[in-house]
Amino acid sequence: MTKIECGRCCGTGKVGNFAHVKGGVCFACGGSGLRTKMKTVTSEKVVYYACIDMEGREQKLTRATEAEAMALVNSWIASGVEAHFETKTIKVRTQIPA
Repeated sequence: MTKIECGRCCGTGKVGNFAHVKGGVCFACGGSGLRTKMKTVTSEKVVYYACIDMEGREQKLTRATEAEAMALVNSWIASGVEAHFETKTIKVRTQIPA
């Protein structure tokens, strides 16, 4: 892990304008003056939807697992309700130490 100077306190570990809060200790670096350098990693995730058409309105159960969405769609179809299954790929951003 790479440590860099804290941008909030300029490496001092204290924030002068907040001396009245916990003695001015910088919350971003915990008073050390250093922070872990982070990088953003983007990955893709598949989101599953079970969709049902009720009274002209489509309703979705979002972010279900594939098995949950398929089971729900199958149960709706078995009970005579019009339903379908959709997938969508979304981008997920995560911060990790550099």
